Amino acid sequence: MHLNPVAAGIVNDPVEYVFSGYREIIGACRPNIIDRHATLRGFETTHDIAPAEDYLRWIREVGEARWAAGSVSELPWWVEANNDDEIADSGRHPAATNYDGLRLAEERAELDLSEFALQMEPVSGCSFTELSSRTRSADQTRGRIEFTTLAVGRYGLRVCDVAALLRKHPNSVTNWLNRGLRLERDDPDFRKRLNQLDAAISRRG
Repeated sequence: MHLNPVAAGIVNDPVEYVFSGYREIIGACRPNIIDRHATLRGFETTHDIAPAEDYLRWIREVGEARWAAGSVSELPWWVEANNDDEIADSGRHPAATNYDGLRLAEERAELDLSEFALQMEPVSGCSFTELSSRTRSADQTRGRIEFTTLAVGRYGLRVCDVAALLRKHPNSVTNWLNRGLRLERDDPDFRKRLNQLDAAISRRG
């Protein structure tokens, strides 16, 4: 929600939008509506990171996930590009790869959420019943993180729709997305696993 003014093109930075609680949460103005202390309690971690900094990192990672899911020409640092062919042409650059290591010639299938779930279940080793159950085993949590990171981060599906499908609170799905994005960035084995699942879902490789 706090990134909506940026996505709508109203401002370049959410702090510039005066009608958002973002400014109150980061301490840029005096809180009038939001209970800043109570809100930041949801961002306390076991790491040596202040809750406000953890919130800012969360906002940045969600923003990056939105950009990653879009067309190259929609990325803010390519604003002058009219289309993806101005960035890279798979015919002229057959070895070129995109942000997640896939060749540009390998187009990802466009799937809606139900199609994605049907494709994901047989290749992930975690059934949809397990993903949507109330239990929280390590394997189920890992499966939920993989499902959410692929669905939202790579296929551009919406967090609220994933939450409804899995019968989970949107905050839980957002948490899995954040954890998945961090693992994808920092853990080569997790990134390799995502690439394998992605290829299998799109029936590539």
